[in-house]
Amino acid sequence: MKLIKDALVLTPRLTVRECDTALLAQKGLNNKEIAEMMFVSEATVKFHLKSIYKKLGIRSRVQLNDYNLKR
Repeated sequence: MKLIKDALVLTPRLTVRECDTALLAQKGLNNKEIAEMMFVSEATVKFHLKSIYKKLGIRSRVQLNDYNLKR
């Protein structure tokens, strides 16, 4: 059983765009697909993911799935 952490309570708050990026990444979309859905560049998606990982204290999308993110 996975331990689900509430990212918005236990960690610094994510911005709206970071949260959108994280939720799409949790759904299994790759950076290109996320960028197309959010109308941004892939570089922007990478920037958001890097910021998300830092705020949550994680290193990968696999670890991102342990968080119960809400917008």
